[in-house]
Amino acid sequence: MGEALLYKDAAFDAVVCVDVLEHVTDLTVVLAEVARVLRPGGLFLFDTVNRNPIARFATITVAEDLLRLLPRVTHDPALFIKPAELRRGLTDAGLVPGPFTGLGPRGLNRRGELSFGRLPLTTILYMGTARKPAMPRPKRHSQVPSSATSSKWRPAIM
Repeated sequence: MGEALLYKDAAFDAVVCVDVLEHVTDLTVVLAEVARVLRPGGLFLFDTVNRNPIARFATITVAEDLLRLLPRVTHDPALFIKPAELRRGLTDAGLVPGPFTGLGPRGLNRRGELSFGRLPLTTILYMGTARKPAMPRPKRHSQVPSSATSSKWRPAIM
């Protein structure tokens, strides 16, 4: 299975998928593998391409075909992922989605190269985070006296 990660369960504090998710054939398996290798409380960081006509035009027609920034046929638009689909996939894998934000060119740097950063819209590219829930803390047996349920009881401050 090409999407399987060859690491032990709970092996990493963070997993980063940059320019990856829009190339996988089984997103469900990939997200399950990410969740498996993350330690409780671990962070998943990602970016990907939205699936819509504007994203297809920008990524394939402009970036691949016209500007040749990427080799032709780098992307298959059928594998692009809508933000709602990714949120649902993250949740189904047992991860808690964080905020998503747009990502894209924000201008030129001093060398005349495109600089990328946050954008307000997720129309073309977007990035985000998800966290694996921390293990619940074991309940400790309290030594609170039975009178603790009384409204007069207050804990000692030391």
